[in-house]
Amino acid sequence: MTNGEDERAEHELPRILVKDVVNLVLEKEGVRLCELQSGFRGNKVARARQIVCYLARYNTNASLPAIARFLNKDHTTVMHGINKMAEKRMTDKALDTKLNAYELTLRLNASTKAEPRQEQVPAGP
Repeated sequence: MTNGEDERAEHELPRILVKDVVNLVLEKEGVRLCELQSGFRGNKVARARQIVCYLARYNTNASLPAIARFLNKDHTTVMHGINKMAEKRMTDKALDTKLNAYELTLRLNASTKAEPRQEQVPAGP
C-alpha cells in the first residue's frame, strides 16, 4: 500500500459496505432490490440506482466492478451513475441535502455496528 492508501484507510473507519448503501437507498427511495438490479429504466428506479452508484463509490472501498456486480450492471453503468449524481448534486440543492443525509446515516449506522458491545456489570452489594 502506498502512503495515500494508508491515509485513506485510516480516514474511512468505520467500514461501510455496498449492501449497507443498497439497503438504505431501497428503504428511503421506495424501490425493491429486483428493480434496482433489473434493466428497468423508469425515473424512480434509475435515480435510485444512480444514488447507489454514487454513494457506494464515495463511501465504501468497493471498486467500480464490485459495485457493478452487486447491481448486475456493467462498470460503465456505474460510472455513468456516479457522474450523473455528481453533476446533479452541484445544481440541485434538494438532492445535495438528501445525499448528505444518506451519507450521515451510513456513517452513523456503520459506527454503531463497529462499536463493541459492553456487558453490563451489576452493581455490587
